[in-house]
Amino acid sequence: EIPEKINGKVVSEIGKNAFYGAEKLVSVEIPDTITYIGENAFYNCVKLESIVLPPNLKEIGLKAFHSAGLKNIMFNNKLETIGDYAFANCEELTKVILPIDNNVTIKARSFYNDKNLLEVENLQFVKNVGSYAFASSGIKTANIADNAVYSEGVFYQAALENVTIG
Repeated sequence: EIPEKINGKVVSEIGKNAFYGAEKLVSVEIPDTITYIGENAFYNCVKLESIVLPPNLKEIGLKAFHSAGLKNIMFNNKLETIGDYAFANCEELTKVILPIDNNVTIKARSFYNDKNLLEVENLQFVKNVGSYAFASSGIKTANIADNAVYSEGVFYQAALENVTIG
């Protein structure tokens, strides 16, 4: 459990490499005060199957959950940025629910090589998707906003079968 305050000061972020390689970590309670999850914060936490992201979270840093054991992720409506490789190589990840009330940016390779990622809800509300964001993933259906900016290779070697634009 991460506290809301330490020595009277509000905890607003999970720092770089905070739980890097904690292979036995199963669960984490993150307080509502957290707005940023740093680079490699939960990298290679292979037994971390689920996490409740705080409602005030605005940014997930580079490789924050790379190679974690997460199965499902639901993002809040204040989220602005999912960093490069943030959820790459999450072999157990099957479903992602993106926010609908915010213009979130998905950076390069955010969900790269997530072979079991079959469903991404609310993708049609995302206006900016970085290169290879869903490459080599299991995603089969994509609904895309007609005014969205998708960089090169977003679905490169993905299991994509259906695309709806606009």
